[in-house]
Amino acid sequence: MTTTLRNGAMRLLAAAALLLAAPAALADYTIRCGSEHHRRHVCSLYDPGVVTLERKISGASCTEGRSWGYDDRSIWVDDGCEADFRVQTSARRHEYGEPSGAPPEIIMGTNREGEVIFRNNCVVYYDAQGRRTKRLPACSNGQVRRADEAMAAHRREQGIGGDYADGLAGGPDFWRVQGVSGHVSGNRLNVHVEPSRSSNLVMSLHEGEVVRNRGCEMRGERWCRVELRDSARGGWVLGQYLREY
Repeated sequence: MTTTLRNGAMRLLAAAALLLAAPAALADYTIRCGSEHHRRHVCSLYDPGVVTLERKISGASCTEGRSWGYDDRSIWVDDGCEADFRVQTSARRHEYGEPSGAPPEIIMGTNREGEVIFRNNCVVYYDAQGRRTKRLPACSNGQVRRADEAMAAHRREQGIGGDYADGLAGGPDFWRVQGVSGHVSGNRLNVHVEPSRSSNLVMSLHEGEVVRNRGCEMRGERWCRVELRDSARGGWVLGQYLREY
């Protein structure tokens, strides 16, 4: 066997060995999750990925961000929502969808509603107050986090709507709870031990209640740590329901 043929055979064997050693791609799968008696329920994910609603089972509505949502470990449902959810594990390979960390495109309408657009057909939508209202199925958790940060920074730079909890540091001394009536189960804002919807509850806050600001951070969604004005009791709440007091 000539040296050239021998080298070619060695390369083929090495390539075959790499293919055999490579881990198999995780398969997408479907999981059913339901809220019994209109109570919150959490369903664990077998493998993390991008979750989309595939088929609604319940008569109650299933609206992402209101009656269902997810993180890297679980899907949560509330207010009677029951549905089959598609988990796209392959989408994890496109965490940001942008080459070399290129920034996404931000488009603002004359009504102050906005869109953050990535190159893999992921679009995240925001209302006039800067609150996320919708994400396309192509969006990963990482892209949504990046979109939230990009939109918040853009609105600050443009001086748009600076009275809500859009920052990750600083901000006013106090927040006022606003917007929970008709949008949150029980018309009260849940206070969690950790910045996660699936974390244990400490207490709940009513519409108009004033709390002390202890800082905000991004955990898939914008979370703010707050305390009651007359005590050190507090925890983490969703920043979209806070306004400067």
